[in-house]
Amino acid sequence: MTWLGEGVRDYALSKLDTITDRIGYPPFVVNNTVLDSRYAEFDADGTLLDAALCASKLAIQKKAKSALGMSDNSDWSMEPDIVNAYYSLERNEMVFPAGILQPPYFDSEQPASMNFGGIGMVMAHELTHGFDHNGRLYDTKGNMHDWWTREAEAAFEKKATCFVDQYSRYKISTGESIDGNQTIDENIADNGGINSAFRAFEEWLNEHGSEPSLPAVPYTSQQLFFIAFAQLWCFKASASEQRITNAVDPHSPPSARVIGSITNSPNFATHFDCDPGRPMNPSPKCDLW
Repeated sequence: MTWLGEGVRDYALSKLDTITDRIGYPPFVVNNTVLDSRYAEFDADGTLLDAALCASKLAIQKKAKSALGMSDNSDWSMEPDIVNAYYSLERNEMVFPAGILQPPYFDSEQPASMNFGGIGMVMAHELTHGFDHNGRLYDTKGNMHDWWTREAEAAFEKKATCFVDQYSRYKISTGESIDGNQTIDENIADNGGINSAFRAFEEWLNEHGSEPSLPAVPYTSQQLFFIAFAQLWCFKASASEQRITNAVDPHSPPSARVIGSITNSPNFATHFDCDPGRPMNPSPKCDLW
C-alpha cells in the first residue's frame, strides 16, 4: 500500500479500527420493555388493511425521524431475517443480519475454507465499502471529510479506472455490456473482499493447521475457498430481468462478480495452476485493496 503514502495509510488504518459491527439482530428485539414501547402505537385489532396502513404510517414516521437526525443509533436499516448485509457510510458500521448467517454463507459444521469463502468474503466486502469511491470520502465518525492527499487520490482513481475498464468489457447473456462506472463501488468491494477474506483464511490456517480433505472431493482447502465464493452467486433470471437489473443495479451480474474477482486474484491462479495469459489468469490484473 505504498501508493497511499504514510499519512493516508495511517488514517485508513484508524478508520478501519473504528468500524463497528452489528450481528444477528438489534438489541431491542430481546428487550420486552423496549420492544413494547416501539410498537405501542401499532393497532392490530382491526382488519388486515387497517394493520397494513398502521404499519406503513409508523414506517414513514420512522424514516422522517431518521431524516431529521432523531433516530436511535441502535436502529438497523435492514430486518434481521433478510439474507443480505450492508455498510453504513454515516455510521461507519457493518451490519450482518441473522438471515445471512446460514448456509451457503455460513455453517458451523462445514470446513472453515467454505465459511471464509462465504460469509468471510461478504464481511470483507462490506468492510471494503468503507474505502471505495464513496466510502473513502467519509472519516472515522461517518462525516464527509477529505483525508486524502492529491497524490493518493490520483493513484486511487488510476487503480479504480482499471476496474471500470475491466467490467465494461463483460456482457450479460442478452449481449448488453455492463456499465463499469455504475458498478465501480461494488466491484471494488468484491475484489477487496475476496483478497482480504483469503488473507484471513491463510492466517487461520497458520494458527490452526491444515484442514482434513472432504470425502470424495478432490479439492484443496484453498480451492474450496474460491468454490464456496463462486457458489454464492448461482442464479437464474429471464432475459428481461437481466436487462432491467443491468440497467439499474449498482452490482455487476453474478457471473461477472465471480469472474471479475477471481481473474484478478493471484491466489486463485496459484492454487488452480492457471498458466499466465490464460483466460482465468490474465495480465495485467486490477488491484486496489
